[in-house]
Amino acid sequence: MEIAKRVAIKADDVEEVLVRLPAYSLNIYYAKPYVAGDFPQSSGIFSYQFNVATALLNGDVQLEHYTEKAIKDPQLNSLVEKTKCVDCRAQEEDRWK
Repeated sequence: MEIAKRVAIKADDVEEVLVRLPAYSLNIYYAKPYVAGDFPQSSGIFSYQFNVATALLNGDVQLEHYTEKAIKDPQLNSLVEKTKCVDCRAQEEDRWK
């Protein structure tokens, strides 16, 4: 997150964001793909994808980032789509191939 505080990140400049988690964390609610649904604020609060994308775009995550206007931001939604939760061990193995 330090880089997000120093550099203005734009969704168009990002190809992919990998959120590396222990395997057991991939099966919990927070790791499911973000879908706004009927309660987009709640969906955002409980989503790794949404919160990581928000932090990258804004440098942090604040209550104001859960407003209807913030949730509908095209830059945010673009970055959320590029954000994936992956098993950290698989990534370590792939790194050395």
